Amino acid sequence: EYALFALVYGEESQTPLPVLSGGEREFRLGTLHLLPPTQVPASPALPDTAPLETQQGDLQLYAESLVLPNPLRPGDRITLNALWRAPVSLRADYVFQLDLRGGGALIPLLAVSPIGGEAYPTHRWRAGETLRQRYSALIPPGASGEFTLTASLIDNRGRAAQKELASVAVNDWEHGFTLPSEAAPLNARFANGAILLRGYNLDTQPAAFNVTLYWQSEAPPDKTYTAFVHLLDEKGALLAQVDRPPTQGQKPMTGWLPGEIISDTLTFPLPDGLAPEKLRVEAGLYDPDTFQRLPVCLNHTCDDKIMLPPAE
Repeated sequence: EYALFALVYGEESQTPLPVLSGGEREFRLGTLHLLPPTQVPASPALPDTAPLETQQGDLQLYAESLVLPNPLRPGDRITLNALWRAPVSLRADYVFQLDLRGGGALIPLLAVSPIGGEAYPTHRWRAGETLRQRYSALIPPGASGEFTLTASLIDNRGRAAQKELASVAVNDWEHGFTLPSEAAPLNARFANGAILLRGYNLDTQPAAFNVTLYWQSEAPPDKTYTAFVHLLDEKGALLAQVDRPPTQGQKPMTGWLPGEIISDTLTFPLPDGLAPEKLRVEAGLYDPDTFQRLPVCLNHTCDDKIMLPPAE
């Protein structure tokens, strides 16, 4: 059973337009009920690699592709494109699990997930049936070291078959939890409640204007947001802007430890003939999927951006 939605968005902005009837950005057209085909479709070409197979031999996993960011850091995602195949009709419901193993540690990456989902559990599969599924697993904050990425196939009796998919190295960064003394303190809180802009520093060089933002999270953010920083003149006119994830994604937001301070410096060419003390800086965050800005509150005042006080 699937829900079918429609939306309209701007070609340039890619921003969905609201639906007038309720303000949502998607309109539900209805529900689709899909039935299995009367005959099992022909099996696709199988990879040459040996599959992960249950002890009974009734279900096989082929890893069609495994996408590993390089370097691999906390907050990055591993993507597995899996091809499931049932050589015989299945009677059990199987679940799938991914984890990192190494140095005596076991780090779950993917919670136990029903193969085929709730809509099509494996006990309904017929002989020769195949199914493709994509799994996306987050490397948790604080993970570091050499690991083996291991897949586990578990039946409803708890019997598990396992296969090592790859050797991976997770490269963590050095963590700091103290706001530097040169930072002007701030305590701006964004609407999701987990992200704060704790401070900033504005530094003028002979031909450049540097803006350093100090971010903090009270809990790992649910996704990596895009930060925007606008350089304005004294009348509020936009002179330059930068839109990018904090640290250009070198320290993914989803990998931040609670309480740690993340510094991010952006450099703007200094406009000719404009005194640095007349420059203004505004900053904020937005969702890269919807382009919606996150509301931010400072001193009981909320907006979709924050204006940084001028450099002293």
